[in-house]
Amino acid sequence: MLLLNSFFIVNCSDSTSNDDGSLEGIWLLTKVTYTVPIYGSIVEYPEEEGYSVHLTIRDDHTYTTIESSGDYSDTTNGTWSTSGNNLTIYEEGEDPMETEYSVKGDKLKIVMDVDFGDVIVPSTNEFTRQ
Repeated sequence: MLLLNSFFIVNCSDSTSNDDGSLEGIWLLTKVTYTVPIYGSIVEYPEEEGYSVHLTIRDDHTYTTIESSGDYSDTTNGTWSTSGNNLTIYEEGEDPMETEYSVKGDKLKIVMDVDFGDVIVPSTNEFTRQ
């Protein structure tokens, strides 16, 4: 099940060099940690669950996200901006989404809320630079 907002699970940084932990580059979602009240943390590995999310972040402040699972594939394009450790994602026809992010080495973490219908659960999405 694809649990990501059509935006992406993104990576960001104010720097522009791919060698110094910048946002720009190609990223693969490798781990999702949900913080569920009462249950604690639940960890999901997309590869084991049969889906993938590839995120391409460009220095012109555009992005492309490709979500795939079996015969399903969806591509989303948009723009992004950062301020401090906040990432704002702009997808056409949608309200802007603001979230926390961090980049350390080849890892990007994005914190976002996931709506499971009757409950909203915070998640930390970890991407690995490709």
